[in-house]
Amino acid sequence: MENINDFWKYPDKYNPKLSSELLTKFEEKFTYKLPKRYQELLQMSNGGIPVKGNVKTNTHTSWAKDHVAILDIKGIETKDNGDINLDASNYWSKQVLGHEATKLLLICDCPSLGSDVVMLDYRGCDSANDEPCIVHMDSQYKAPIKIADNFDDFLSRLYHDYEEE
Repeated sequence: MENINDFWKYPDKYNPKLSSELLTKFEEKFTYKLPKRYQELLQMSNGGIPVKGNVKTNTHTSWAKDHVAILDIKGIETKDNGDINLDASNYWSKQVLGHEATKLLLICDCPSLGSDVVMLDYRGCDSANDEPCIVHMDSQYKAPIKIADNFDDFLSRLYHDYEEE
């Protein structure tokens, strides 16, 4: 990623910056730390639409032979009562794995009308400070597909529709 300041398509339009209080509350509930670069993006805007909407992959996915399209990058959500909302992450792990996996965190929706998402995968992490890999979860395949080694790798794989690959 060239410049973190050029990351969001509509900076400051939809979401406020992530507060340190909300980040602390999230990490206490989830028990894992978010990748540093993800935190930096959320501190600019707590989720939104990235300028680059495709993620280059090394493997075939249900979306395409060499990439996954994304609609957004999620911020930290809260419920009406102020509690951290992990409902979407829990729903997806149940859909794909058949059980709730507390070490998976939904970070991107895909334009498939609900059949696939991108998640941080902490299942291979030994401690709360370890960096998770990034996986594509598809309700058809029933198994996560690793698309990036870590969040920095994920960011480096983002590209525009019109860019040459």
